[in-house]
Amino acid sequence: RELFDLLRKETGFAAELRLRLTRGWKLSRVHGRYSQRRPGHFMLANCSKDSTFFVEVERDEIKAGPSGFGESSAKALCFQAAMTFTDASGQRKTRVLTSAVPLDSRSPDESLASVDAPVVAALLVNDALECASSSSAAEARSRLIGRCRQVVQSCAGQPQQEAALGSVPLAAMGALRSGLLSHDVAGGASTSLDALAS
Repeated sequence: RELFDLLRKETGFAAELRLRLTRGWKLSRVHGRYSQRRPGHFMLANCSKDSTFFVEVERDEIKAGPSGFGESSAKALCFQAAMTFTDASGQRKTRVLTSAVPLDSRSPDESLASVDAPVVAALLVNDALECASSSSAAEARSRLIGRCRQVVQSCAGQPQQEAALGSVPLAAMGALRSGLLSHDVAGGASTSLDALAS
């Protein structure tokens, strides 16, 4: 069944992804398989409805100020993603997603209600894997455990936060049993990702 769905799935080729944010904000990190042409412009060999990208944003104090795109930059974060690709019939298509996230009118409970726990867990694991590739598995494990501890402490005694984020540590900690993070025990020699993969 999965193979049948894979063969029938619509796939886009020679894809380009462009990301834009409200003035005063910037992309800090982008997670996914891509090659970057310039900031906010990414090239993908192919993509489908199952392709995912994680985007982290942060304040850009240098460019903070009024802007034509997302005029209410002080009240909302406007985000636009435009994907241009060639379908199997050779037609060039563009799909655009525009979203605005209120920044000043949402209570912490409202913000937590919109949290996607599996996405948060995936971000934590991705960060740990990047740490493992640049330093060591031991440091990556320590980093992941520390982040999970922060999540647990922030949820302590708060039922709504526990409901929204309670599954994040469980999902993230499962990565500690992976081959990439379960090696390089304390006091042992550092093991590279290439060695672990072989």
